[in-house]
Amino acid sequence: MPTQNEIERRAYELYEQRGREDGHDRDDWLLAEAQLRRDEAGAKPSAVTDGAGAIAPRRSRREPAQRPAAS
Repeated sequence: MPTQNEIERRAYELYEQRGREDGHDRDDWLLAEAQLRRDEAGAKPSAVTDGAGAIAPRRSRREPAQRPAAS
């Protein structure tokens, strides 16, 4: 489990990546904690972040079902 200091450091990195925009401290903390836990577990990411560090919705890899051609 990541230490409070590790989470704090990573959250601050996220804050800086966003251009030091205030108001996202809780989001940064939770994202930092999740990233560090994932890294410790060696798991693949479950979410993709946009360039500002915000979590983008995960896209499905499944293709939509094919409809039969009309006759």
